[in-house]
Amino acid sequence: IFGGQVGSWSVKWQQQIPKLLLFAILINFSRMICSLVIDIGQVIMLTFANAIKDIAGGNIIQVFGLADFVTLDNDAITYAVTQNEGVTSVSLFTSALLALIMTLIVLGTMVILTIILVYRIVTLWVLVVLSPLAFFFGGAEVLSKGAGDPYAEWWKKFSGAVAIGPVLVFFLWLTLSVAGSGNIAATENFPMGAPSSALGEVGSVTGFTTKIAEPGRLLSFIIGIGMMVVGFEAAQKFASAIPGAAGLLKGGVTGALKVGAGAGAVAGAGALAAGNLGAIALASKVGAGVGAGIGAGKLTKNTKWGQGARKWVGQGLTKAGASKWAPGFVGRGISRAGTSLEQSRREDAAKRLGEHSEQVKNYNKDEIDAGLQGNAITPEGNMKQNALRHKVLSSAYLRKKYSSEDLSKMFKDFKDNGGEDAVNGDSKMAQEFTNVKKARPDLLSGEDKQKILGEMEPDELLKMDPEAYRDEDVQSALSKYSKYDAAKGIDRSYLDLMQAGKLGNKKQQEVLKEAQAGKVVDTDLISDEALKTLPKEKQTTEVLDALALNGRLEVIMQSPEFQIQNLSENYVRNNAATLVEKVAPKKLQELGNSTKGNAFREGIEAALNNRSYATGKSEDEARKTRGKLQVGLVISSSTPEMLGSSPATGYDATSSTFKTDEGRRAFETAVKQDPSFLLGHTKKIEEGGNDLASITADRVDVSKLRQEYRKASSGDKDQWRQLIEVIHGQMADRFDGVPESLKNDYRNRMRQLMSVLEN
Repeated sequence: IFGGQVGSWSVKWQQQIPKLLLFAILINFSRMICSLVIDIGQVIMLTFANAIKDIAGGNIIQVFGLADFVTLDNDAITYAVTQNEGVTSVSLFTSALLALIMTLIVLGTMVILTIILVYRIVTLWVLVVLSPLAFFFGGAEVLSKGAGDPYAEWWKKFSGAVAIGPVLVFFLWLTLSVAGSGNIAATENFPMGAPSSALGEVGSVTGFTTKIAEPGRLLSFIIGIGMMVVGFEAAQKFASAIPGAAGLLKGGVTGALKVGAGAGAVAGAGALAAGNLGAIALASKVGAGVGAGIGAGKLTKNTKWGQGARKWVGQGLTKAGASKWAPGFVGRGISRAGTSLEQSRREDAAKRLGEHSEQVKNYNKDEIDAGLQGNAITPEGNMKQNALRHKVLSSAYLRKKYSSEDLSKMFKDFKDNGGEDAVNGDSKMAQEFTNVKKARPDLLSGEDKQKILGEMEPDELLKMDPEAYRDEDVQSALSKYSKYDAAKGIDRSYLDLMQAGKLGNKKQQEVLKEAQAGKVVDTDLISDEALKTLPKEKQTTEVLDALALNGRLEVIMQSPEFQIQNLSENYVRNNAATLVEKVAPKKLQELGNSTKGNAFREGIEAALNNRSYATGKSEDEARKTRGKLQVGLVISSSTPEMLGSSPATGYDATSSTFKTDEGRRAFETAVKQDPSFLLGHTKKIEEGGNDLASITADRVDVSKLRQEYRKASSGDKDQWRQLIEVIHGQMADRFDGVPESLKNDYRNRMRQLMSVLEN
């Protein structure tokens, strides 16, 4: 009944029947499932197919230059007649042979594409017909043992057949879209050598009489074929599940490359047959054109991947040229090529940055802020955002409307997204950006800041934006220079003189005085986004008080870097209830352990006594808030003595017991919510026989203990280990006395605690 044998395999029918029943149902819907998957692929495929229908027109002819295969080049013929022996039968033959080979390449490419798409349709028909059988084998897994996995194999073939269509059509659309802009090589400014009137470099490649042999047209052909080959290679990954299609794609790509090599050989033969050695020089120019085309072409110009590739290739060539494996003139040549490619990329980026800067030159602050919202997902969107950042950073007027923190983030984003690299492609823009750095060196960090401060002349240190003087490094740079103070008859540092109001303008002096008093942030200008990531060293008591006065302190309360201990004592005492509701438990622990801890606990006690927390709340909401306040009071009391010092906790430190149920519930909740406060209670828990020990053993969340232990620094690991061992010991001591219904829970938690210690 419960077992059987099929062939040489034992079968547990009670395990197979549920799966069989499920797949018996799915078999009836197999065709619908297939149709749904195919429709998803078709939606993607037809999106590009419809776009191709709109743009294709003459672009198939244009991208491959079909008309130029048999069109005579008048310039080449004129040159041959006037400079050489005229048009020879050899040059006509080689031109015709070149046209034939290139026609075969185009024909082969399009035939492969057509065959694959037709093969895909037939494959899908067959797989849909076989889908019920595939689902049957999926349910009757035991019947297919020894014969592979027919169900998984069917899905592999089916998904491959569905996916190959969108991939191929996408690359066809991409190729035609690029071709739609005209002659690819010409529109992308490939260096094609001298004008056609120059001796030996007219029109087509010397030795041929057709227009397709012109460098620009020939390169456009190569690029078009190359993009289709890339599409075939991408599709080959999906076609691996379809043996016939995979072989055809692989053979097609290989064949195209071989025919391409043959075309090159024919070109060389034609040039030699024409007896013109200038073809060699021109061939090198064509090669340079290909390289520049890769650097400036649409695939690299309009994608982040392509722009990154240009940068990596350029830097890689530069480094490779300087390496040991490329010595002498070879290495220098490689380095020069890499440097040239890098500079070309920068110049192109600078040009596009300038174009976008022109577009946004009349934007106001609101439009700038709207444009900088979110992260750009396209290179052009990224360049537009960089243009907006550049507009703000390079304008002294606009810089006044943003806080140092917002400008610092803007500067970092500008650098990280290629903006600084782009301005280095234009000497004027580079100098202007250097002036920005000198006006606001405080926006820089690390070595960049020290470098620019070290390069600045004494008079330049006095011309910075006022907000720059809040920075300690800027103040340090001011203290290195001195000037004679006639009133006192001594030399005094620039910093002293500015603090005394004897150097700099009034606004610079005011900002410096504020910074010296501890207000290192302009709290009126700083945005909420910058507040959330405000560095802890800038969260001084003066800054936090100013934010509280402006009603903006809550913005920073949720930050992990919130320096809650820097709040003023008066604020802590008067707003303790707000802090409990808005701040994470760990921050309450930090506050409780700081010099403001007593003020915080006094504030909670006062709120609990006068019921100020209940204002404007329903009875149920007020009860929940009261519970939160008591939990906050417990969490901020890191020792039994602190816990007993607050009457609202109901804890009697002498007897180590809770005198009120309210206090006991608060401690239970705190233990489950965040056990890290228990570190200060380890000794009392270890003693046992008290409420702290029993509640901890009964209520502690082992998973949270594990998380805290893993996150702890190496210096704190020992404390956590000791606490976990103590809790485990208390649970072992209490195990026999707990109700039977809790024993399994105890046993599981004790096992988990041991696994924490063992790992």
